Parts: sequence; structure tokens; C-alpha cells
Amino acid sequence: MSDLESDVFLENANSRTKISANQRIEDILGFGRFQFFQSWVYIFLIGFLGAMTMFQLVFLITTPPTRCALPDNIKDDPFLYQDHVMECEMAEISTTNAECMAFGGMADFISNQCFHETNKISCPNGQFFNLSSSDAFHSLAVENDWVCDQADRGANLMMAQSIGSIINGLIVMQLSDSWGRKPVILLTNLLFIVTRTTFLFFTEYYYLSMVLVAVGSGYFPLGIRVAYTLAAEFTNERGRHHVYVAGWASWVLGMVSLAMIAWACQHWFIYGLITSLSGLLLLPFMILMPESPRLLLNQGKISEAKKVIETIKKYNKEPVPPNLGLELAQISREVQGEAGFGLRSLASSKYLMILTMVLGVTWTVNDFFYIGGQLNVENLAGNQFVNFAIISLTEMPSVFIGEFFINRVGRRWTHCVCMILTTICFAAIIPIAEDDSLGWLVTTLAIVAKTLGNIGWYINYVQNMEIFPTCARVTGMNLTSTVALVFGTVGPYVILLGKSDIKMMYGIFVMMGVIGTITTSFVPETLKQEFPECVEDLARSKRYPYLSWRVWNADQKERMTNSK
Repeated sequence: MSDLESDVFLENANSRTKISANQRIEDILGFGRFQFFQSWVYIFLIGFLGAMTMFQLVFLITTPPTRCALPDNIKDDPFLYQDHVMECEMAEISTTNAECMAFGGMADFISNQCFHETNKISCPNGQFFNLSSSDAFHSLAVENDWVCDQADRGANLMMAQSIGSIINGLIVMQLSDSWGRKPVILLTNLLFIVTRTTFLFFTEYYYLSMVLVAVGSGYFPLGIRVAYTLAAEFTNERGRHHVYVAGWASWVLGMVSLAMIAWACQHWFIYGLITSLSGLLLLPFMILMPESPRLLLNQGKISEAKKVIETIKKYNKEPVPPNLGLELAQISREVQGEAGFGLRSLASSKYLMILTMVLGVTWTVNDFFYIGGQLNVENLAGNQFVNFAIISLTEMPSVFIGEFFINRVGRRWTHCVCMILTTICFAAIIPIAEDDSLGWLVTTLAIVAKTLGNIGWYINYVQNMEIFPTCARVTGMNLTSTVALVFGTVGPYVILLGKSDIKMMYGIFVMMGVIGTITTSFVPETLKQEFPECVEDLARSKRYPYLSWRVWNADQKERMTNSK
């Protein structure tokens, strides 16, 4: 750069600094072919396969209708079989009400007392699983007899996944804000592929299986969330909407495809192998992906950020801004706060710490609604694969409904209304939950609640992305989601409770909804607010009264007044 160009740049420095560093980096990054590809190819693939990793265990641990197997001498006697067993074989059998215990005085031989209130024993002749139904699946529960006194082993695997996500999140989330987004995405994906594939060959060793499931649980939520964050940091506000929508839509399609894969495979090993190795498709994208230019500027790595932006401009077929190096150097000085990265940034601001706690509770309730609603398909009438797919498809309109309202009504109050309506739906189920004739109404209300909960979860994710600054975005989001995972470990057991006391299960959902409604109302509005780069940006953000409404209109009027 010539001395004259440097002088011109310095002369205009004061006028440029009147525009925030965030707005200048937004203008530099823009939105073009590069960002479009990141959203609709890379993030689409991440979301599609991420849903499979998140819910892989759902079908691996599902339990088909079961009863105690018959003794061989009864099976070989056609008269005993015809007189005492045929009617039982044709009856509709469920795990909580095995009908064959009452036939022909053969209770000592053919009775199923697994669920007897006072004498819970294992079947003396093994277990018979009804795999003839249209939604039967040869799961690990069938393979390893995870019924009766071992009925909680499937739920324990889900808990191991949650605990593994918590531990992985606490260890790795700090690295994403200090080490970089790209290596964390690659590391967690590789761990998932290796551990889950190994797990499939050692399922008979139960405790080893739990360890393998836990170790490989860093890819979701941490790795996927880091990938979404990386894509959002490549672009401006317009591009971030593409990231949000592409990530959500692909997630829905991934869950629907997961149900179809399980239905087609009908066997846990083939299904598990396909879903575990699917992460290999992401490796080429992960290796070629550049690092976040926003994070690089926060770290003072100006030359690396410059190379990334030049690459983006090349793919977008746009000219590189003049004096880009000097401009980035100035932005870097402005966004490098004294707080550092990750947990140090969160701990440096009392306001940010309070927000983190509030968002942690809100995320907990949203996760409880989201995951609980998905796992609850076994307690709903009908084909479990179809139910899973339908409940998953309720998420597709959620993103578009959510986008419509959060860009007009705002993030905060739209989220509150979703919480309230979801809670009302669960409360309405309680008095009719045990009425078999109203099973269709229970299923309908559960699907409506799931749809509303999906909208709330989507808004929750957008709020977290827009509240935490770049220097602590991944750490903050994973800390709040880790809080949710800690409390969410009871989710599978709450769903298991639904098999014995379904009213209590829905009562717990209502209680969570009340708590979520309160905390959601304290989350600040982020619509048309600046995308914070450092803790200082958040500290300078404007505070509004609790009952404030459409605050961005007031901000716009204030800017117009100041410009005059």
C-alpha cells in the first residue's frame, strides 16, 4: 500500500469508527455463492446426518410387544396349544398387560409375572417378542432380552448418551472458542464414527457399551452446534436466516429418513452400521472448510482472516475491498476485549452470567419438550415408525412459522406464547390420558404440543446464537445446553413413567412448561440488534422495560432523531 493510500485510509478512520465493528464486518462478509453453499449444502448435510446421530438410539432400544415364552412341552402338545394358548397368541399383547397368564390352569408354566406388583420375576422359559406387526423392529432389547428386570437398560443407554454429551461439552466447548471451530467439528465427528461403530460389535458387554456411547456423544450437540455457528459467522444477517432455515429443514428430513431406514432395515445391526458410518460423508467438507473470520479477528489473526475473506470474495465473484488488511486490523483491535475467550469471557460480565443462567433454564424446558415429545412415540397409538416420522414432520412448518413471527413480533414474546400454548396442550391431555376411546385426541394434542414446542426450540436456538458474543458464543451455547442435558437425563425415565402412570408424565411436562414460560419472558429481544463480537458489545447493548414491545421500532426512531 502506498503512503497516499494509507493517509486516505487514516483520514477516513474516524468516520468509519462511528459504524460499529460488527456492522463493518457484516458489510465485508455479505452474502453470496459461498455463504449459500455453506447453508444449503454443508449445513444441510450437517443437519440431515446430525438428526440421525441424535436419535440413533431411539430405535436401537425400542421394545416390541412381549410375553413369557411357552415351555417346549406345551408347544409340542397340539391340544394344549389349541385349547389354552391359541386365544392368547391371537390377543393383542402389550408389555404391561400380558394376557396369557390366565389360561387353562397353566399359570405355573406360561404366566408372565414380569410386571406383577408384588412378585416381579423373569420368565422361566425366556421371552417371546412379537415381531410380526408392521412396526416391529429387532432391536437390542430383543437381541439381549432387555425386558423385565433389565427393562431400564435402554433408558440407561440414553442417559449414558446425555452424560457423554455433558462431559464432552464441558471439555471441548472451551477449545472451540480458543482453538478454533473447524478442528472441534472434525474431532467430534471422528469420535462418533469410531465409537458408535465399535459399540455395535460389543453390545453384549453392557457396561462397555455405555462407555462407548458416552465417549462418542460429543458430535451432538457440540460438533453440530459448532458447525452451525461457523456457518453463521461467515455471513451477514440475511445469510444467517439461510443457515437457520437450512439447518432446521434438513434436521427434520434427517429424522424422517431415520424412521424410514429403521423400518426398511428391521434389524439393529444393519440400521446401526448405516447411521454410524454416515458421518464419513462429512469428512471432505470438514477438511476443506476455512476457519471463522470473526473468530480469527477476535484472536488477532488478521492475515488468516484476510485470506478467508479473500477466498469468500473469490467464490462470490466480488472485488476484494480496498485496504482490506488495514480495515481488518482496526476491526480486530476493536473486538479484542480484555475478557479473553470462552469461560473467561462469560465470567467477566455479571449481566452475561445472569443471561447464561436464564438461557440455561429456558433451554432445559425446550429440550425436555423436544426430546420428550420425540421419545413419547411409544406411548402413542399406531405404528411407531409412522408416529416418529409424523412427529418429526411437525418440525418442518415450525421453522417457517417461527421465522414469520420472530421477524415481525420479535423473538421474546413469540417464544413466551409458544411456551404457554404448549403447556396448555399438555394440561388438556391429563384428564383424558387413560381413556382409550380418546386415544386419537391424546395423539392430536401431543402432536400440536410438539409442533408448538418445536417453534419454541427454534426461537431458543436463534436467541442463544444472537445473544452470546463471538469470543464466547460456542462456550455460552454449549454451557446452556449442558445445563439442559444435566436435567434432561431424567427425560427417558419420565417417558418410561408414562407406561405405568401416564397422567403423572404429562403433569411433569406441565410443571416444566410453567417454569419455562417465566424464564423465557426475561430473555432480551434480539431482533434487529447487533450481532455481538465481544463482551463489551453486550455490555453496551440497550436495556428495555419488562413489558416492552417491538423495541426495534423505538431504536429506529432514536437513530433517525440522532442522525438529524
